[in-house]
Amino acid sequence: MTLASIFYGLLIAIIPACLVLFVFGGNLKKLIVIILFSWVGFWLGHLLASWRGWNFITMGPIKLGTALIFSIGFSILGSWLNNIQPMTTKK
Repeated sequence: MTLASIFYGLLIAIIPACLVLFVFGGNLKKLIVIILFSWVGFWLGHLLASWRGWNFITMGPIKLGTALIFSIGFSILGSWLNNIQPMTTKK
């Protein structure tokens, strides 16, 4: 895998993160968290597809189909985890 395809994968993984932020709303902190989760999901999906030999949608060396599915899932997970509020105790 070339450096250009790694940068391309990082760029493509930002698209589902922005769509999840658009749907669920949020601020800059939430966007950064969702992008990080999206990157992790994208590369885990790519690695899983490479390991299992799946060729759902490939674009060059990137297994784009599985990577995007994982990216969307991890973006939603990151959005959900970012909304958890700490418990407060009543006195």
